[in-house]
Amino acid sequence: MTLKSVRKIFLTLVLLAFFIAGVWIVVANAQHQVTLNLVFVEFTGASVGVITLLSFAAGAVAGIITSLIAFRVLPMHLQLRRSRRELDLLRQQQSRAPGGD
Repeated sequence: MTLKSVRKIFLTLVLLAFFIAGVWIVVANAQHQVTLNLVFVEFTGASVGVITLLSFAAGAVAGIITSLIAFRVLPMHLQLRRSRRELDLLRQQQSRAPGGD
């Protein structure tokens, strides 16, 4: 195990500890009860800390899904569209060529 990998592991553990401490501070210290009124659902007596964590989690999931669509699915869709256009063009050229179907 090299010194570089040990540093990486140590940095990861320190960052994870800070993240867990931050989450604990938000949940433990936010004891205010609020009413969360969404479009179709109303939550009464919800903790501010829990709402904050759920909002963060929902935003993270939405960001992951959006980035997957933007950086994986969309380029593949565009490549498929280009390939289909090229295939149609080649089929038209083949049908026009002498001796074709």
